[in-house]
Amino acid sequence: MKDYIILGIAVFSVSWASIFVVLSNAPGIVCAFWRMTLSSILTLLIMVVSGEYKWIFKFNPLIVISGLSLAIHFTFWMESLRMIPVALSTTIVNLHPIFSSIIGKFMGERISGKRLTGIFTSIIGSTIMVTGVRGLNISEISFPGVIYALIGAASFSIYLSANKSLRKEMSTQALTTFVYGIGGIVTLTYILANNINFTSYTINTWIYITLLTIIPMLMGHTLLNYLLRSLGLITVATSTLGEPIISTILAYIVLGQTIDNIKILSMIVTLIGIYLAISQ
Repeated sequence: MKDYIILGIAVFSVSWASIFVVLSNAPGIVCAFWRMTLSSILTLLIMVVSGEYKWIFKFNPLIVISGLSLAIHFTFWMESLRMIPVALSTTIVNLHPIFSSIIGKFMGERISGKRLTGIFTSIIGSTIMVTGVRGLNISEISFPGVIYALIGAASFSIYLSANKSLRKEMSTQALTTFVYGIGGIVTLTYILANNINFTSYTINTWIYITLLTIIPMLMGHTLLNYLLRSLGLITVATSTLGEPIISTILAYIVLGQTIDNIKILSMIVTLIGIYLAISQ
């Protein structure tokens, strides 16, 4: 029960990301860079204070794969938002539990019929929630944008899968320090290559970037990584489909966006699917 309470806190925390990005008025890739970089610095301080010096001198190739995958997830997903409708991009990225299930099967996790039903039910629910019952205009669909969103989904699954393996031998602090740090370096390279401003912002922007670091990253992603060891890859991956639900509710409260009956119904369907997938 304790792990599931922590899981709820993690998903709730991650769900604030889109709200803070909107309020920050900074490009998404800049927010991604700072949230990973600042989180890496803070977890490094925790690691040093707790005496985990040994990890500073150890190297595991999976750390690089994980950090690179996280950076690719943020970069390609945010780039896809420029090429295809937000609803379509979000729907495609939310397919990541399918990739995670395939990888999880090879990693020895059990996939029952109930779990598969839950995964597909939650994906259907989240798809309806972000697209509506009328779907999308085919003329709005860009093939490269779809590919970018698919890369965003697959890379997130690789990120979680690599961390699942790394958590067998590494503490959460050590894992997140290196993974977030590598992710920050990769996104910084992209920012510099595209001549994107990442320093000259208002105090208001920096406040929301700080909140992005503390809540969605340290309390969100870090707790998800902590739970990979006890709850497993598929449970953690599927639970993140609760993010669009919470983000929608937060957008209603904080940003004044509307919630119609279709969204409410799709939220219920998604929650039922998540319950079926994680209640093994």
